[in-house]
Amino acid sequence: MRISFNLVTPLLRTTLMGLALAGSLPALAQPVVRVDAEPSGLQPLTARVFGRVQALPDGSLRRQWPGTYAEAAFIGSEAYFRVGPGDVSLRLRVDGEAPIPLLKPAPGLYRVSVPRAAPSHRLRIDVASENQGGATSFGGFFVAAGGRPATLPARAHQVEFIGDSHTVGYANTSTKRECSGDEVFASTDTSLGVAPQVAARFDADYQVNAISGRGVVRNYNGGGGEPLPTAYPFVLFDKASVASDPSWRPQAIVISLGTNDFSTPLNPGEKWARREQLQADFEASYAKFIQELHRQQPQAYILLWAAGSDDSELATEARKVVKQVQQSGNARVGFVAVPGLAASACHYHPSLADDQRIALLLTRHLEAQVPGLGKPLADTGASAAATGSPAAPASQAAAAGAQLVNDPRSATWSVYGATQTHETLAQGGPKGYPMTRVDVSAKGNPWEVGASTPLNKPIQAGDAILVAVYLRAPALKDGESTRVTYFGLNETSAPYTSFANSPAEVTNQWKVFYASGQATKPLVPGQAVVGMHLAAARHVLELGPVLVYDHGKADPAALPRPASLLDEAGAAKEGTVRVRRLRQRPRGETVTSSGSHACGHSRGSCWSS
Repeated sequence: MRISFNLVTPLLRTTLMGLALAGSLPALAQPVVRVDAEPSGLQPLTARVFGRVQALPDGSLRRQWPGTYAEAAFIGSEAYFRVGPGDVSLRLRVDGEAPIPLLKPAPGLYRVSVPRAAPSHRLRIDVASENQGGATSFGGFFVAAGGRPATLPARAHQVEFIGDSHTVGYANTSTKRECSGDEVFASTDTSLGVAPQVAARFDADYQVNAISGRGVVRNYNGGGGEPLPTAYPFVLFDKASVASDPSWRPQAIVISLGTNDFSTPLNPGEKWARREQLQADFEASYAKFIQELHRQQPQAYILLWAAGSDDSELATEARKVVKQVQQSGNARVGFVAVPGLAASACHYHPSLADDQRIALLLTRHLEAQVPGLGKPLADTGASAAATGSPAAPASQAAAAGAQLVNDPRSATWSVYGATQTHETLAQGGPKGYPMTRVDVSAKGNPWEVGASTPLNKPIQAGDAILVAVYLRAPALKDGESTRVTYFGLNETSAPYTSFANSPAEVTNQWKVFYASGQATKPLVPGQAVVGMHLAAARHVLELGPVLVYDHGKADPAALPRPASLLDEAGAAKEGTVRVRRLRQRPRGETVTSSGSHACGHSRGSCWSS
């Protein structure tokens, strides 16, 4: 298996077949027009092209993997580029200005006029669409008489992105979930996806080697086509040529695979008779793929990520893969779970806002793990608030005008599950706040035992949310911890969207843990609860006060984390300590979304509210 490459080459003047650049142009005064007659003295510009490409004898470049981009610089008032037949969507940028969309263009030569005087100008063309059906080609940039090449500064860093539709940016600009094939094509924009957002923060060049619908060993719903690792080594999907270039040396490789392996039940006739067999095949094949990447790119840190809660099947499997690779002797691999996505684009794919959240979390992880990438150009804000870390020091914390939307003084936890008993102490928590002690008698699926507590104020769509919860495991010894795989804010009815969630490592001391996110729709009391999954281990957990802050239109991944939460919430009420035993639900009792109950979003998990 070879790692992909970037080609930096003079692009010759030719008649091309392939990359369709500019079919439908903006209706305003056109900075880009197709020309019928080739101007005299047309000369090629040296271009920097990133993405897997095949150089043809005529000087053109064929490409098929998403996210390919080409850049050139020139001196003068106009430049040209050439394209050929084929359905593709591109974005043209001049001097870093807003992109000009070029959708399914006619083949030919195009002129770019630059009205503004400057010492030099920079052109960039990004492939925005996915082209699984066939390769397209690019014929390069040119200048006519009176123009000349200019120097194009090189970037110091490289990052590679491997994955499925989440990495492609499948329909990420769509504002609806039900879409036709044409709508998916038009609304897919890899140039606005996760890869360019992360790369831009490190001023890095990047490659996107991803195919929608593909998995590690199983494609979506068991569909045809080769899994991603099988297609990965080649320049094009025809597998005629293996990708190879020693100049492509990424400092990090970011991978998102597995959604398609596990998002649907197994079908009759598939090679795996049981889910456990699929999981074992996935783990072994994924680890082998990562080890081969490490062999080819030993300098690269490899980061796996998955959309969804930390206790999802995919996150669990990905962590097993990371552990397996680390145990084989390679410690430079990590994993990030990305909860709380709205998935409001076509066919429940991540939206542009989701892509931004993903990029923020990945950037913070890479900043910590790959010093060679340098400091991000902009602070990502993807802080411990999004990863369940304990409270920040007081010097870093402030409520910053946020509004509490629940009452931590009077709210108690409602608990469900057949393998638990629990009791509530009216003043048993930290600083005299209420506390619920839950004794989980058997390890199981994390969601089989859970707890929830309600909101008492509305939250507006688009508001940033910070959930803070106090937890303790009193039976543990010093230095020991036990895992809560999920706590967060969720809808109480279908589709049970999670707006902010995180895991927590709980010790025998009270600590506050955080999860942050964004409300993608208006929420009123009764429409959302703070829920928690508790059955990841046999343990005794004490659930202290929970505080839910509405931070308005702030960045959800950069919220302050107050250190004195309980003081800000107000003192606990005076009175006699009351202990009450809450009934345990009989095994098999169904919790529904009607009345005072709320089923969770993840694998049938339910919370009583």
